[in-house]
Amino acid sequence: MAAEVNVMYIEPQCKPSIQSRFSTLRYMKIVKKFNPIQKSFILKHGLYNLLNLPDHLMVPMNLLQWLAGHTSHGEAKFLQHKEKIIHFTKDMVDKVFGFASGVKPFVMESSDPVIIREVEVLIDQYLLGKKQISVSNVESVLLGSNEEVVFIRSFLLLFITTVLCPSTYNFVNPKYLYSLRDSDNVEVGNLDLGTLCLNHLWNELDAWKAKVFKDGSDSTGCFGLVVAYLCWQYVFHFLYFPL
Repeated sequence: MAAEVNVMYIEPQCKPSIQSRFSTLRYMKIVKKFNPIQKSFILKHGLYNLLNLPDHLMVPMNLLQWLAGHTSHGEAKFLQHKEKIIHFTKDMVDKVFGFASGVKPFVMESSDPVIIREVEVLIDQYLLGKKQISVSNVESVLLGSNEEVVFIRSFLLLFITTVLCPSTYNFVNPKYLYSLRDSDNVEVGNLDLGTLCLNHLWNELDAWKAKVFKDGSDSTGCFGLVVAYLCWQYVFHFLYFPL
């Protein structure tokens, strides 16, 4: 018998009260433009699985809301429906995306003036004269570079922004560059992208549930919610390829 868990029940609605920024469409359109040299860099760093995501994965919003409503609210995160429980862990994210189970923390700030200056220089390279770094700017730098360090940094910046941790539709969080500096390039395969994904997901999910609790079940929200993709892939994997 399943133990009692902290799952907030959210009344289902005919029209979903959430929207998702998660989409593989834009990402895969860019990936298909890579030349052989660029693809070889991705293969070298063990990121080849990221070239093979679904071209246009669409998750029904009602399903998305159901998944969000049945996910625990608190420190431990898992999806529960009746007595069935699926835990969301770093290992799960690594399996779904084919990450190399990296352990190097993905940092997004620093007090070191040398590192801060290095990141400022990188930000300027992606601004391209604009006030904010847009996804289009990253795409331009990415597709225009056959230099390994620049390409891999830009590729991960694109993947994190559009698929792993989508925060906005059009703009990139420059803080990601604190873990994607030139000196970090050799350790790309050791970056803990799984924990980065989960932390982003839980922050958005908890914020939405807190808003629902405060404003009622009609409260709307818009967030990345990779949870549906993770759940779908995880269940499929262990259904057909049990350990």
